[in-house]
Amino acid sequence: MATISRRQREKLQRRNDILNAAERKFFAKDYDDVSMDEIARELELSKPTLYLYFRNKESLFFAVVLRGIAVMRDAFENAVESSQTGIEKIRSLCRAIFDFMLKYRDYYRLNVVARGQRFWNAFSNGEVEAADTYVNYVTELFNLIKESVDAGIDDGTLRGDLDPMQAAMFLSAAIETTVLLAPYNELLLNQTGLKLEDYQQQAMEILLRGIVGNSEYQTKVVQKK
Repeated sequence: MATISRRQREKLQRRNDILNAAERKFFAKDYDDVSMDEIARELELSKPTLYLYFRNKESLFFAVVLRGIAVMRDAFENAVESSQTGIEKIRSLCRAIFDFMLKYRDYYRLNVVARGQRFWNAFSNGEVEAADTYVNYVTELFNLIKESVDAGIDDGTLRGDLDPMQAAMFLSAAIETTVLLAPYNELLLNQTGLKLEDYQQQAMEILLRGIVGNSEYQTKVVQKK
């Protein structure tokens, strides 16, 4: 394995220091309330030095987002690899997303912000250095869902009449809707005393009923907790 020079190690360390400082800022405040100036001041760096490592604030923001996406990708892979049937892979993926949202709430919030229109415009204009990497990560995440749907159709645990691409797109949207509660649903949870984990579990069971395959397995899925 090739070794890196001291200068390269120092550059990598400084880049990581910048990322750590930016992460703290973006976790604590909204994107528009964070400036490159305050990140530079915290690190006692000049602003031009900061721009040697990241072209603009958008690129620095996405570098932080990619940290969270990498964690989510690993969680997805573990969920799929630890399950046998297609329906169980999807169940594990649901749980992985729920767990990620609870454990890494700030990373999840930044990822939601990153998918806003303003950042897609920045992608299109070539203003974000990590755009390709981000798209690759998102594609990997979606493909894990689609491959699980394909597996379920093949092994009979999912309905055979499902279109794999459309089913995967629906699952992606439905799971995220469950995770990202609308304010009025949060109010309902608080008023009724229902735990978020219980709500998510029930939502997952309802979702699985619509895509599960044979009736014998469907009964097991509905009854399993």
